[in-house]
Amino acid sequence: MVPTPQPSDFKSRQRRTTRKSAFWAGAWLLAVALFAFGPKFLWPGQLWLTVALAVISLAVGLGMVLHMRDALHNTDELHRKVLLEAMAIAFGVGVVVGTLYPTMKSYELVPDVDMPDMPALVLLMGGTYVVSMILGLRRYR
Repeated sequence: MVPTPQPSDFKSRQRRTTRKSAFWAGAWLLAVALFAFGPKFLWPGQLWLTVALAVISLAVGLGMVLHMRDALHNTDELHRKVLLEAMAIAFGVGVVVGTLYPTMKSYELVPDVDMPDMPALVLLMGGTYVVSMILGLRRYR
């Protein structure tokens, strides 16, 4: 006979998964930020360091994707629903803004800021994901 998990076990597992998700997302965001801004501000002219950060960003990003897949498989239906909704909203915002922004920029409808477009889009999507998760978890409490 398999013992049924106690609610406290499930909650502690859920908290641990949330902390791991935050760790992976933060590590990936840091790696991408270093890769995007390091060559210009921290180590200009150091190609080997830029290539190393590209590889690190790719590896950390892959680790984050694998963790998120495992987190989806190891959670209850309600939390899975909140995660998937947050991912869908972040993806949708990324696609909409990512397709409109370059055209708006070419017609000078938005100011030309001194920030690479992709990191800005990633920051927007990450922020959208976090806000969507918070609102989703709050809605179902």
